[in-house]
Amino acid sequence: MTDDIEQLCFEEAFEALEAAVRQLEDGNLTLEQSIALYERGMRLARRCSQALDDAELQVQQLAPPTVSF
Repeated sequence: MTDDIEQLCFEEAFEALEAAVRQLEDGNLTLEQSIALYERGMRLARRCSQALDDAELQVQQLAPPTVSF
């Protein structure tokens, strides 16, 4: 299950995270289902964070170096 999350782009992971949050907020899940969905949501949140960190690094590498005095 983790492997499929690692293959998601930021937009896909964020959309899946939003859907998980909506399901959890609805409160129509069993405790076990809620825990499993929460765990998946945490993996999705880590994937989103990783994708944003990667994008930030790319921008930093493309930006000209700043001169400090």
